[in-house]
Amino acid sequence: MAVTKTREEIIDWLASYYSAYYDVHEQEGREDPSLPLKLRCDLHVNNQKYLLFKKNVLWEANCHEYVYIFSVPRLSADIYQQLEEYTYKEGMKLVDPVEGHMYTYLTCVVVADEIEPDAAKALKKSRIQKSFRFSLRGWMELHTVALDRSAGRTSTNLSGRANAKLFNKLINS
Repeated sequence: MAVTKTREEIIDWLASYYSAYYDVHEQEGREDPSLPLKLRCDLHVNNQKYLLFKKNVLWEANCHEYVYIFSVPRLSADIYQQLEEYTYKEGMKLVDPVEGHMYTYLTCVVVADEIEPDAAKALKKSRIQKSFRFSLRGWMELHTVALDRSAGRTSTNLSGRANAKLFNKLINS
């Protein structure tokens, strides 16, 4: 079942969806114009427990997520590798594993008209994780998800399965 929405409509829907909790930054025309990056969405959550006064912090956990949304007509394995590397490289610049940092998720979202089988295979095998000071300062995971408009199918890596629910909701709406 093919998705009837265009890539631009899907990008607009994602921007609207993410804007409820995330800071959405339009990326078109920035940095590298040949890069198909459309949006970057940032989420920052600070949880802490204190005793009587806020200055008496017992524990603190800072969680971050950076979602990079790309749009390509045809996703090949080479293009996928380029997008994954860009997400990792740029996302790691934003990771700050200070005391209280729990985790940072970097999410690479690709909206494509068509996904080649070798690109889907590379996407599913992708597994990038990094711990900071033996996880005492948290960790980082790279999540990947791609929407194949022609097949109406979502592909994710193991850690990106939560994003598949969002895309399946998009396909069925």
